[in-house]
Amino acid sequence: MLLGITWLTFSRLLGEGIVDHVYQFGRETLRAVQAWENHGFFTMAGFFPLGGTYFDANTFPDRIYQSYPPLYLLPYWLGYHLFGESAFPNFKIGLAFAVIIVTGLLLATLATSTFASAVEGNRQLVFVVTYAITITNEALLRYCMIDEPDYLGLIVWLLGVVLLQRWWSKPESQARRMPIAIPLTFFLAAWIYPILAALSFLVAFGLQRVRLSGRLRRGVRAILLPAAAAIALYWIQRLIANIMFRDGRLLGSNLWDRMGLTHSQEYHDGVFNALEFLYWQKSGATPESSRVAIPQIIEHYAIWIIGVVLFVICLARLLETHKQLTLILAAAQMWLFVPLLHQSLAQHAWIYAIHFMPTVVLGWVGGLSLLLPRRSGDLFGPVALAGLGSLIWVIQIRFFLVNYWHT
Repeated sequence: MLLGITWLTFSRLLGEGIVDHVYQFGRETLRAVQAWENHGFFTMAGFFPLGGTYFDANTFPDRIYQSYPPLYLLPYWLGYHLFGESAFPNFKIGLAFAVIIVTGLLLATLATSTFASAVEGNRQLVFVVTYAITITNEALLRYCMIDEPDYLGLIVWLLGVVLLQRWWSKPESQARRMPIAIPLTFFLAAWIYPILAALSFLVAFGLQRVRLSGRLRRGVRAILLPAAAAIALYWIQRLIANIMFRDGRLLGSNLWDRMGLTHSQEYHDGVFNALEFLYWQKSGATPESSRVAIPQIIEHYAIWIIGVVLFVICLARLLETHKQLTLILAAAQMWLFVPLLHQSLAQHAWIYAIHFMPTVVLGWVGGLSLLLPRRSGDLFGPVALAGLGSLIWVIQIRFFLVNYWHT
């Protein structure tokens, strides 16, 4: 089933010419890895320029973007180094497909361990439906056309949550020592994407105030030190870069501007405008200008908004503390982006929407798993789960194709 769903999804995308749209949102990644290739990694303190300008070996970038650490760009540099510019678009698509597949598998694993019952066949059904809904989500499919550290950071973070949840689920006799892979994975996720590291640190610190049992408390505490270490490492790198380039080459948004506390860029979108990603995520267009049919837009709105509502209901209905913590770390904590970075989110809903994709996916699967009958022999729940999952798969892939290059 997984192979069939994957083939149907990606063969449709390839057949519709997705490779021709790899650079729909610019060539930042290509130009960044070319700058590394032509000037060396250490000449820019590990950072890189953003934009469509090509920097040959005789032209050094006059602006270096300091908000992103280098880790997420390394796979792209390796692909460019091995395959060159001509094959780079195919490499980008291949990497994007790999990230989409792994994200689907990770969320399916979390959904199965959180929502699946002991009813025969239920676990496999939950896994397949979650995977299908995930790999056709607009925010995730858009990774084929843009390159942001959010995506790689999120996937590594979800891997850390999966490892932590599996450790929590083991009997006490089999899980006395925490595997080193858990804090290491959280460290890598935090280093790839320091903004996520900061929010995760706040969430983990807040959860420390909750009365948790020993192993649950140890699991949450395992996030604090890796997140803090990754943040420190990132700021050390920024300090080195500022020492190396005192002539103003470093470029990046002011944190207070991102939070909407200052307005040096004269943006006043506000907290409520930061929720635009719930109904529209395409950059440079509006629902009116996109020429997408109104019924298709309403279907898309409904999937995202109802998914969020169902997620809240699921979080409230779950009785096991470790399952609630899993949902908080995998999805609910991402909502801190809205109050803490609402200005940046309002300006770049099409980028930040990826952080709220787990909420929508887990909300739908959890709602259909927990709120529908789950008695053995009762087919209504499984049929509804499979039917609505298939419907969401169709709606999402059609909306993506129509909205991004068939309008």
